[in-house]
Amino acid sequence: MWRWVWTTLVLGSLVFVAWADEPNEIGLSGVDLAPEATPQREVGTYVCKLDGSDERRLAGPTIPAWLPDGRQLLLATNNALYRLDHDGGRKTMIWRDPQVQMLLDLRIAGSGLFASALGVRRNGQGSMMVWRLSDSELILDDLLYRDAVIEPPDETGYGGRYLSSISAWSPHADSLAWVPMEYDGLAERTRGVKVFDAQSERWGTWYVDRPVWSLTWHTERPSLILTVGLAAQIITDETPAPPVALLDISGDGRVQTVLADELDGAVASDLPMTWLPRCGLFAWGQSFYGADGEPAPPYIPEGEAPTARLLWVSRSGRDLVLAATRVTDEGHWQSELVQGLTGAPWDTFRTLAQLPVLPSGVLASPDGARLVFVVGGYVD
Repeated sequence: MWRWVWTTLVLGSLVFVAWADEPNEIGLSGVDLAPEATPQREVGTYVCKLDGSDERRLAGPTIPAWLPDGRQLLLATNNALYRLDHDGGRKTMIWRDPQVQMLLDLRIAGSGLFASALGVRRNGQGSMMVWRLSDSELILDDLLYRDAVIEPPDETGYGGRYLSSISAWSPHADSLAWVPMEYDGLAERTRGVKVFDAQSERWGTWYVDRPVWSLTWHTERPSLILTVGLAAQIITDETPAPPVALLDISGDGRVQTVLADELDGAVASDLPMTWLPRCGLFAWGQSFYGADGEPAPPYIPEGEAPTARLLWVSRSGRDLVLAATRVTDEGHWQSELVQGLTGAPWDTFRTLAQLPVLPSGVLASPDGARLVFVVGGYVD
């Protein structure tokens, strides 16, 4: 489950509260201060180098995403998208729709030509949206939910809980895969994955025999990797959550099981998943696995909360940067950024910087040179 700074995923519902301290400033509306906001920083969107140096505030709280060159970002506010230089220079609004109430899960294709987000309209409908960035045209508006609002914001725009989605762009082509988060407790998940080819503007649905929990694209071949498995409504020591298996869907829609056995020690849950290039490993949540499904180093120590998240992996698959949860003496949550080698013991990773946000509030640029993080929002 993702429970972080400016968005919180709780049983499929996004709790989103953020703030812009000036009417003319880029930022989300309706505000509360997050527990991890510190007196040294006002709420907002910040950029810094990988070691935490050269920090600067770019805007109010937003949902950020890096463009492939690592020098520009897209920032999503309630109903608009902005393109912004990493040094805070040029700001350009590229799209706006007053009928949209919230944009969530902002992502950019590896080519930098397209962007996607889940848009929730004022009538409650939630749609997967895709934009062509060359002309800012909305080329996909696929209805996922007739009512994506779990808890509406108040009349001032404060608060709100929304259903979300899991999505990922292929590194091989301008193809977006996504699944809705259809929750009834933890019992119901979709068995279909939608895939959209942004170049041809065509899309289809691939079906599997078990509910989908996480997805990523393979780095060496144009196929989609899914974690699938049944879910349990009540999880106890006597009735643990059912395990998950790994499926591979090739470009022609053929489905095959990647692993003969289920993932060792893994249970059905919403965790970010990344297939590491050139090394036969993948990260799922804070754990690493080999292609045989066996856990692999680094083995991250268990803590009182989900303790780490993969931020960046080099193209060779050799170098990793992770954000690990840390609690200060004052009780504030922080992210400790650490760097190390794939497959190396955790105690060999070195600390780069500490940031006043939880790990999912930090995004690394594609070249691994810079970070963007968001201070402010609400954690349930």
